[in-house]
Amino acid sequence: MRARGALTAADWNDWYAQGRNGRVVSNAEIEQFYQRVRPAARMTAVDIGCGLGAWTRQIARFGVQTAGCDYSSEALVRARRSTSYSGKVGFAYWDLNADGAPLNSPPRSLDWASLPSACPWSFSTDIAS
Repeated sequence: MRARGALTAADWNDWYAQGRNGRVVSNAEIEQFYQRVRPAARMTAVDIGCGLGAWTRQIARFGVQTAGCDYSSEALVRARRSTSYSGKVGFAYWDLNADGAPLNSPPRSLDWASLPSACPWSFSTDIAS
């Protein structure tokens, strides 16, 4: 892995191939997220930079149809192995830096996007330790 600069897909593949895991979202963060976003059935979401898909699966537990996207093929293999929310969760390769945003998506086809690994929750400072 690099000491400086953005990590590449190869860096992340090495990380996950070593059996490492991503950050765990705490129960306090889940509760804060739920209170502020109010996810519900019939909503759709994308989890960008999903890694192993733990947060993607949490979103699905709220009843939301969720797509987890990452550019680490190793992470996606492990995420797919762990998924038990059939019909509510899907995982796909997507390199936002190289591929850009899918501009051909229909308007209002997505209720919200999540980037917890790339952008910590804006409300995380509200959570007591």
